[in-house]
Amino acid sequence: MHNWYYYSNYNYSPFSGLGLFLFIIHVLFWGLVIILAIKLIKSLFGRSESYSDENETVQKIIKRRYAEGEITKKEFEQLKKDLA
Repeated sequence: MHNWYYYSNYNYSPFSGLGLFLFIIHVLFWGLVIILAIKLIKSLFGRSESYSDENETVQKIIKRRYAEGEITKKEFEQLKKDLA
């Protein structure tokens, strides 16, 4: 026969002693897993956005160089055509 009074002991708490430590470790572990999964998904699907940002930066550099007279109009048009 089971001693049901043992399970209803008022002094027992899952968050006392080692239970609290294990709970914190459990939450930290799953938090780390979730953060790493989010970073992995962003790195896999975020490449197209970074490529377009890089492309815009190159176009700005070409425009600046043309505006400052470093490259001719023909070179500017050729570089724009090459990037498109």
